[in-house]
Amino acid sequence: MDRRSIARQSAPHRKRVVLSHVQLYKSATMDITIDISVLIAVVGNEPSRNRAIEHTAGHSLVAPSSVHWEIGNALSAMLKRKRIVLAQAQACIDAFLGIPIRLIDVDLKQSLAACRT
Repeated sequence: MDRRSIARQSAPHRKRVVLSHVQLYKSATMDITIDISVLIAVVGNEPSRNRAIEHTAGHSLVAPSSVHWEIGNALSAMLKRKRIVLAQAQACIDAFLGIPIRLIDVDLKQSLAACRT
């Protein structure tokens, strides 16, 4: 038997292992660092909203403490570009405040050091 035929024979087994690993991974609770673009999609009811909610459901969300300023900045930019009106921006803020996010302080020097590795 050559290498290719062995790989073909063992491929279904590998797929089962990978699938069971993915199922285990998805069932485990984990911290997910949430990005402002995802938050805007969720609170702004954008097309990717449902997908973002599906991927984060049952997990803990964490974000840098600057996320409050970031969402304010994003919403003000949307207001200035007339993509939304004030009432919509305020509704987005209300929705944002309803999302349980654990805010963390980021050590900037440690973050920069991590970029070097």
